[in-house]
Amino acid sequence: MTAIPASLFVQFIQQGLEKGFINGITKTLDGEYYCNDQYIETCISELVEKNGKINVEKLAEHLCIEQYNVKRVIQHISADKRWAVCDDLILTQDCVDGIKKDLKSKMDVSGSLSIIAQTQQMKLPYSLLKSILDDTMTADGQYSRCSQIPDVIFTKTYMDGCQKKILDALKSFEESYSMFKLQKSQDIQEDMFYMLLEQIVKNPSFDLGSLRGKRNRAIFEPSSFKKRQLSLIKSIFESNDCISYNSIENLYTFSSPADLIADSYDKDSFLTLNSCFIKTTVKDKAKSIIESILEYCDVNDLLPAILTFEDVNKVVDIILSEISSTIKLIDLDGGYVVNAAYVQKLIAESDNYLRNLSRTLKQKLSKNYAGNSIHLSDNDIIKAFESLGCPHTIAERLLPFSRSAMLTQFSDILQTPYIETEAIVSGDAWILEQKTRALKKLESLRQSIYFNDQAKKLFQDAAAQKSLEKYILKNRCTEFLFHLVIYLVLDQSYNKAEVNQSTSLCIKLEDIENQSIVDAKQQRCVISYFIRENDHKYDNTYVVEIEEMLKKKKLDQFITSILIKDKQHLFRGQLPLSSEQIKKTANEITNKQLHHQLQQLPISAQTVPQMLHLVSLLIFQKVFQLPLYVTGKFVPVILDEILPHLPSKEQDLLNTVHLSIINNQRQEHMQEYESLHSLGMKYKLI
Repeated sequence: MTAIPASLFVQFIQQGLEKGFINGITKTLDGEYYCNDQYIETCISELVEKNGKINVEKLAEHLCIEQYNVKRVIQHISADKRWAVCDDLILTQDCVDGIKKDLKSKMDVSGSLSIIAQTQQMKLPYSLLKSILDDTMTADGQYSRCSQIPDVIFTKTYMDGCQKKILDALKSFEESYSMFKLQKSQDIQEDMFYMLLEQIVKNPSFDLGSLRGKRNRAIFEPSSFKKRQLSLIKSIFESNDCISYNSIENLYTFSSPADLIADSYDKDSFLTLNSCFIKTTVKDKAKSIIESILEYCDVNDLLPAILTFEDVNKVVDIILSEISSTIKLIDLDGGYVVNAAYVQKLIAESDNYLRNLSRTLKQKLSKNYAGNSIHLSDNDIIKAFESLGCPHTIAERLLPFSRSAMLTQFSDILQTPYIETEAIVSGDAWILEQKTRALKKLESLRQSIYFNDQAKKLFQDAAAQKSLEKYILKNRCTEFLFHLVIYLVLDQSYNKAEVNQSTSLCIKLEDIENQSIVDAKQQRCVISYFIRENDHKYDNTYVVEIEEMLKKKKLDQFITSILIKDKQHLFRGQLPLSSEQIKKTANEITNKQLHHQLQQLPISAQTVPQMLHLVSLLIFQKVFQLPLYVTGKFVPVILDEILPHLPSKEQDLLNTVHLSIINNQRQEHMQEYESLHSLGMKYKLI
């Protein structure tokens, strides 16, 4: 028999398949073979049993046929073989049993198992593992799953252990605690933790506390904590008769302050203010005092210190609304209440002060003072009331209620003919004495600054001039401004008590009486305090203006405007500073003071620097006929100016003494020091 050619054979098979004469035959993808279903079944069975687990893709690759043919055959034989087919994966029963055993082992060790986590770890289909675990739970009652977390399988022992850990933790809390922190500290899966927590709290027998919020925002509040905090809040309220909203909120955050107090007290036993609660008894005590006031009352002193400005005003409003209309009281705001009769009394008794004030204002106008009319300022009204013992705070708040009456009264006084045009406002002997002393000191400083500046211009060295100008500004002008502050306070005060009570001065009455503030730094402190803390009782415009000049180092402007033109009219009646008489008097006074100091100074190695200082000043005054009074640090520049005008013998003596001081060789020149003392005593003005 002749062999059939391969190509003809393939053609016969292909036509049989196409016409339906041949069934159950599959051509390989490479076209080399035809496989019947029996062959394919046999190969698939062998591969599956051999591997235990294999997918359709690998089977199709091995047989070199399309995947759909593999799936078709598997669908036919899987029922008989007891295989597990999941998606494209085929597993033998032995393999499934192995997976089941592995999963049970993991659950027994850890107590719980996440299907998703095992799917990712074992690289098996989710549906397969879920099916295996479902069968396991059905067969063994120790495993279970909750509907809230269907992905997790756990043992009952594990579930009971987790529940006990959470319950034990809740029992240990004495204060509110975040459940987010608790969950992070426990080795319990997050969803399971919150599920068990909810079950525990919802149990009817659970009485440890309550849960506020859900899941990671939940806060557990122990019953003992709530009871303790509410007891503390009540204790504070009972002890202090008041409690602030902030205190309540800090102690207990799970209820509004208003609800807590309303639940604990009768509605008529407390008052609700803007920032706190107070007992009604507090208001009643304040009311009984306010009803009986004859002058004024600071309600702030009758109420707890924690009350705000608005709280105090609200209490005052309540009290005044309850007081009989027959009692005339005025609410000054800020907690101050005055008797209307007291206000009328202050107005009536201010007559004497207003008469003195009108007398002085008329006197000033007659002396060419600025202004062409006389009027009563708010500050004058305040000072009038203060002169009668009324505190500044009350006097200031009385302005809206007294201004009109005081202006009318002052206007009537101005229309009245008066005598004693030279009288001043204050008749207080202490005020008059201190004002006289302060003015005398200002006159002396005025001349000292002026002539020091004139002497400064005689120095040839520019650096020396600049140094002297700095000294005059920093020391002499500061001293002038300090004494001006004292004078203005005295001039604008009614009596000694008013000066003593002033909040614009940071020194005592003894400092004024004894003129004990001589240090420039202390004097600057007094000036700065007066400007900064001025209680508006005093006119500090002039002081601010001068301080600005000194800060900008405008010495020429200070001398011209303040000392020569006398803008403040402090030195009226005085001769001009440029007059020969003033110069002569200043020279005589300075020379007398320097001579007296030199005469009293003992001759020794320790006193020679002071001696040279005094002698150089005396010689300078004699040479240039100008008083100069500066500190010892200017001795070298003074010597440079005066030596060319002296005989050679006196020049040598001054140079020798100066060098002995510089070189610290004083003990060797005691004879020269005696000669220096004698020389200084000879320099008197004729």
